[in-house]
Amino acid sequence: MKQWFKHLYTLSHYLSIIMIGGGLLLLAAPIPINADSKLNPPPPVVKGTKAIALDATLNNPGFDNHDWYYDSYVPGATPAFVPSYWNIWYKDGTIPLYTRVTSAHVDGEEGVRGHAYWNGAEGLQAGLYQVINGVTPCLTYRFQMYGQSFPGESSDVLYGLRVGIHPTGYAPSNKAIKSTNFNQINWGAARTDCVGTWCLLSVTSEAQADSMTVFMYANTDARVSHDIVWDAGALEQVVRTDNLIDASQPLPAPSSGIYNIVVEKATNSASISWDTGSVNTYGQVLYRVLGSGTWQYSNIHDWGTTHQIDLTGLQTGNTYEYVIVSYGYIGGACQAIVSATDQISFAPPLTGVSISGQTIGYLGQDYTFIANASPANATLPIEYVWEATGQATVTHSDSGSLQDSVTFSWDTPGVKTVKVTATNATGSVEDIHTIEIKGDGYEQDDSCAQASVIPTNGTRQAHTFHAMDDNDWVYFNAIFGFTYLIEGLTPSDSDANVSLSVYDACDGMLVASQAYTYTPDVRLPFTATATAPFYVLLRQEPSTSGTDMAYNLSVRTIPKAAASGIVVLVAGKFQDDDTLQPNIYHAADAVYQFFRDQGYDSESIYYLSTDGSNPNVDDSPTHNNLQYAITQWAISALLSKPNSTFTLYVVGHGGQGTLYLKGDTETVNTTELNNWLSSLENATIGTQVNVVIDAPFAGSFIGLEQSLSADGRIIIASTGKQQPAWATEEGVLFSDYFVSALRRGLSLYAGFQEATWSVKAVHPEQTPWLDDDGDGLANGVNDGTWAAKWGFLSFDTPGALEWPPYIASAGINEIVVGHGVITANVQDDGSVARVWAEIYPPKYTPFSSDGEKLILDTSIPTVTLTDQGGGLYRAEYGGFSTLYLGADRVVIYAVDDDGQMARPRSVGGRYSAYLPLIMKD
Repeated sequence: MKQWFKHLYTLSHYLSIIMIGGGLLLLAAPIPINADSKLNPPPPVVKGTKAIALDATLNNPGFDNHDWYYDSYVPGATPAFVPSYWNIWYKDGTIPLYTRVTSAHVDGEEGVRGHAYWNGAEGLQAGLYQVINGVTPCLTYRFQMYGQSFPGESSDVLYGLRVGIHPTGYAPSNKAIKSTNFNQINWGAARTDCVGTWCLLSVTSEAQADSMTVFMYANTDARVSHDIVWDAGALEQVVRTDNLIDASQPLPAPSSGIYNIVVEKATNSASISWDTGSVNTYGQVLYRVLGSGTWQYSNIHDWGTTHQIDLTGLQTGNTYEYVIVSYGYIGGACQAIVSATDQISFAPPLTGVSISGQTIGYLGQDYTFIANASPANATLPIEYVWEATGQATVTHSDSGSLQDSVTFSWDTPGVKTVKVTATNATGSVEDIHTIEIKGDGYEQDDSCAQASVIPTNGTRQAHTFHAMDDNDWVYFNAIFGFTYLIEGLTPSDSDANVSLSVYDACDGMLVASQAYTYTPDVRLPFTATATAPFYVLLRQEPSTSGTDMAYNLSVRTIPKAAASGIVVLVAGKFQDDDTLQPNIYHAADAVYQFFRDQGYDSESIYYLSTDGSNPNVDDSPTHNNLQYAITQWAISALLSKPNSTFTLYVVGHGGQGTLYLKGDTETVNTTELNNWLSSLENATIGTQVNVVIDAPFAGSFIGLEQSLSADGRIIIASTGKQQPAWATEEGVLFSDYFVSALRRGLSLYAGFQEATWSVKAVHPEQTPWLDDDGDGLANGVNDGTWAAKWGFLSFDTPGALEWPPYIASAGINEIVVGHGVITANVQDDGSVARVWAEIYPPKYTPFSSDGEKLILDTSIPTVTLTDQGGGLYRAEYGGFSTLYLGADRVVIYAVDDDGQMARPRSVGGRYSAYLPLIMKD
């Protein structure tokens, strides 16, 4: 005991340290001062404005309860008095600490003095601490304490006083704190100017648990006698000022926990409110002009469960995107959660929308109407709702464009109304357009004397069998020895079944006829026996009538040999792990083989592909290689083939006005492609240019301001400006049917029609586009006139005039508890190889990709129909909907032994509304 008091006495002469609440104050500049002398104290600690009522208490902050005690590091030592919340600590490796009450004070009656337990050369790093229970995790607290240094000799040095907070309530198991724990404390600034004068030390820290620990810390030498006095501490909760997240870093993924978001706009300002359920948080909003890179921070809303942030100074003409941030004790830790990014628009309101399109049309023909919204800086996105006489409403949601389009056809004559309503965040505008649909524009043509002439260049005429026993007569002027192809092709929604008879004169002799049972079409090659008019009679077999008995008639000359020409073929690639890359290769290979079969040698086809195993590939599909193929190789080849044909055929992935050639760095855009084609046309006068693009957004190469459309060019796109493109089991949907139609000898326009009808039966949300009149508007009433005159049919064409299978009828019998039977009547001029069906559930929402990639929905059930004899095929299926009876949509497919594909037939879906897949720019 004597030894203990000896050490106590020695320590009392060498160091006096006073600590309060969780910070540390350091004193330098040793000046001998009497520690018990009365100093002029500064005013009491001034507390900041609290966010809410303080939820935890700092006990005995001024050491004024007369209950302070003497304490030291000595193991087993008993304090002189009952402990009063404060505990001593010293940093491991330095001199221990001794404390006692002192009369020197800032506020109240007492302070506490601390000094080294013994003097020596080592430094003293020590102080007091107190654990504060009942704090609220994630709130911000400030701990303050006055400190003063009393060096006993001029050689005594103050290195600094400071205070600190441990955010999770750490308390040392003994008085010595190791460096690891010491570094976990959030320390305030150290001060060395507290020799002989009081310094107010402060630290602010977030609590990360329901307790925290406040520390005082003195760093001095211990050579002679160096007292540190602490007094007048305070603990308060303060309003948070630090931003809740660092927006210069990637934002966290949106998560749940932010509810009931409401945005109210005023002139150049917006109020955003939300709640966090039962969880208390801080709130903040990040916002920026759409398309800019720098987030701005709103003020921070106080702690609570409901929040409202007012954003001011927003500029008219801008659209802002914003993210809500809430920060609180979530999932056992202090963390921020964010909402999904949303938009607030202050762009000018929509002032109008106008529809452009044909004003006169004919039965069974597709007509595209284009809506243009204004002004040019109107708020995006825009929703377009199309309503038309006799048509289902078509909604294109969240369009990122001021332009939208829709395609309609009618099977009844009369004036039809087309209305579009464009809606954005600022309101709605609408426009109405009318089109007069005529019946058979060639009536009266019931006798040969009433026959009108049809050109022999492939020009199409739209006819209908509108009355019972209706006769349609035309004539064409033939040249002796020339062979002509007379085609009567029925649209997909037509019930016509055409028979054809050719007479050598009006009321002359029958010289040729055709009326096959395995097709509703007629395709008759006819060699003229004289230079004279030949008359053609067309009838419905068996005789029925109506405006849905439509067919397209054309006559064109079959050349003796295949036309000369060259082809640039591109199989594009987007990603190395693309599961549909084999489909792209398959479709491009089919195009390559088609042209070889038309008499093109390998030197007439420049094939760009990443398929290194394909011996027909000439080079990799890079930007430079495509430019070379069009502007150098093709020009050189065409100069030796005057009045020839140049065809560019691209299959792959694409975006708005962009085609992916080889990854997202090797691309080509509309402007570049247009310039290259112009160079080719200028260098090879008289060359016919055909462009076929089979990729998502392919229509943007027609519909953008910078378009490929030009006089003399035939531009064919597999889909619209803002639409997806679909793959098939092995290939690509549009190209599969387009190339198959060309192989049968159809013209470019007839092949486009056949592919369009096939695509529409499978995926109505994909609408192929064609522009051959150079106006940049697809599928107009004049489009197809030029393309109908071009094809690859010749006497040398193998496989020409072959017939594909014909799905004459299909149906689903009565469904019982999800079980039903799918039937189809399939006819062919030879042998049918396979018949199968895909079943689309009620209200099917098309599978979506990332927008710029081809789509293949592998989740659609498929069943094979088995041959029952006589052309009847049948399959049982047990997965029909039991909730929406009859609402499943079934698509029937067929292929024959020659590889020819039937036009798919869609049945069912009586109560389902097929939801179009609309993609953003």
